[in-house]
Amino acid sequence: MENVNSLNDMLSSQDAGDRRNACESLGDSRSCDSVPLLASMLADVDPGVREAALNALTAIGGRKVAEAAAPLLKSESAMLRNMGVEILELIGAEAFPVIAGLLNDNDDDVVKFGVDIIAHCREERAIGLLSALVGHANPNVRASVAVCLGRLKAASAGPLLLRALEDPEEWVRFSAVEGLGLIHDRRALSPLLKLIEVDSGLIKDAAIDAAGRIAPAEDASMILLKL
Repeated sequence: MENVNSLNDMLSSQDAGDRRNACESLGDSRSCDSVPLLASMLADVDPGVREAALNALTAIGGRKVAEAAAPLLKSESAMLRNMGVEILELIGAEAFPVIAGLLNDNDDDVVKFGVDIIAHCREERAIGLLSALVGHANPNVRASVAVCLGRLKAASAGPLLLRALEDPEEWVRFSAVEGLGLIHDRRALSPLLKLIEVDSGLIKDAAIDAAGRIAPAEDASMILLKL
């Protein structure tokens, strides 16, 4: 394999094939020193080079790559934002400290990205951090938090989702109902049955489904009586 310095130099070649090959070789080398250059190649004009750079970064992995990917979430380019999310999702647990930091960002979109990444990675370590976001000012963030808590399927998420049932935004309440159905928390059965009585449309349908997931077969009559 060519040495890392030569490969780094190849990244500035006019030939897209050379740049792509350099990215691939740097990924094989697992050289952390090349992370900044590889991150810059995510904006290359050639899609093959961009893909090779993304693959190289995820192959190298670790906190340094996560720290290089996180700023992409603030990019004006949707392509770069999506690449940043994909890298953090693929790195997973190794990127957790960086992902957790996203939840404190002053940009609501970045916070939402962080929550969505945690949901994808199923990081139960984040539940304590997510609890502070149940009352976030942005309803899109609150809805993402409810979805995330459901996907984590942790018993400790139940009380947080029950709080979200009181949210003033219908979409947040809907997400909380779906989340409660995923974690099968028996404590949610009574609030869900109440929703079936007082709500209509989208939330009522979701509450019926969630209650059906939670209630054992012998309690199914309770749900039927509410219909």
